[in-house]
Amino acid sequence: MPAAVNETQDRSRRLGLIAFGIILIVATLALPLLASATTVLGDSTVTIPATDTIDDDLVVTADSFVLDGDAELDVLAFARDVEINGNVGGSVNVAASSVTIRGHVDGSVRIAAGTVTIDGTVNGDVVVVGGTTTVEPGGVLRGSLTVHGGTLTTRGTVSGDVTGTMERLTIDGPIRGDVNVRVSDLNVEPGAAVTGNLTYVSGSDADVSNDATVSGTIERETIAPWGIDGSFHGRFFSPLVRTLWMLVAGAAVIAFAPRLASALDRNMRRPLALFIAGAVALIAIPALALALAISVVGLPASLILIALYLIALYLSQYVVGQRLGTLILPNGWNDGSRGFLLLSMTIGVLLLSLLRYLPIPFVGSAIDLIITVGGLGAMVLLLGQLRPGTTSLSPH
Repeated sequence: MPAAVNETQDRSRRLGLIAFGIILIVATLALPLLASATTVLGDSTVTIPATDTIDDDLVVTADSFVLDGDAELDVLAFARDVEINGNVGGSVNVAASSVTIRGHVDGSVRIAAGTVTIDGTVNGDVVVVGGTTTVEPGGVLRGSLTVHGGTLTTRGTVSGDVTGTMERLTIDGPIRGDVNVRVSDLNVEPGAAVTGNLTYVSGSDADVSNDATVSGTIERETIAPWGIDGSFHGRFFSPLVRTLWMLVAGAAVIAFAPRLASALDRNMRRPLALFIAGAVALIAIPALALALAISVVGLPASLILIALYLIALYLSQYVVGQRLGTLILPNGWNDGSRGFLLLSMTIGVLLLSLLRYLPIPFVGSAIDLIITVGGLGAMVLLLGQLRPGTTSLSPH
């Protein structure tokens, strides 16, 4: 084949991948713009003294952020460590490594962090995505509490419902509403006082102390593909429906970017490289996003990077499923066509979904870790294939 034709094909493949990346970036630009009346603070350490009051919305990018004073409107913070010790008249939205709330928040709280401690009062709902979440005895949540993460411990008072998905839940305080969670390990301690019903989806029975009080019913539901219950969350985010969303996402990638799908599958054949790349990216990308957020100029890039990172994490199940399905199907069927890619992806994603819900301790978590690191690594390896003169995107 003439060199000019090869060059044209290589350029076309690179442009296809670049176009796909641009589409993802454009999608992230739908994030709400900052309000026009906003106080923006950026430094290595930002502290609002107890004597100060911020009249506008407050946006902070810093390594460490401490609010001892008052903020009359909303607070948006990107930092390594965040402490809210004062009063917030609006809502609190935080992305950080650790977050501690000891003050009073009139609105809702939304947090993405590794460690979250609430020892103050929140009038609105609290939503947390994190590793470890603790509501201390002094914590008072007047709304509902939704947590998706590793562990949740409630020793304080929750007036609303407690929902979410976690590895371990410990209840050792009053909960005025219902508890409806998906959990591997549920402990109801002597200090627990649940006014409503306690419903949980788990592979094992809860450990309920004889001294604990549950006024409603206690019901364990085994892991079922049709979902948790008939609620909106149960119907639209059940295991079966989440699998459907993943199949749709995978089919879209194959339909619109088949060469990208083939390149990802080939990258999965390099287990050492992809797991090293995935492990490094899992830590380095959030750290880079945080470093960019510390600079006000780099805040838009940080938001885009975080959005792309979350998209990559979501698509990692498709990437690993694609490779798993390829290994299962006869090698002679692998012609690189959309039909083969679609079939292998469907088989692999379905198998991964089934394996995640086996009633065996830690199996689901282990599979999630493999999917996250492996899939993310395969996508990171694509970056080296966007360089001019690279031919690794061509089918073998």
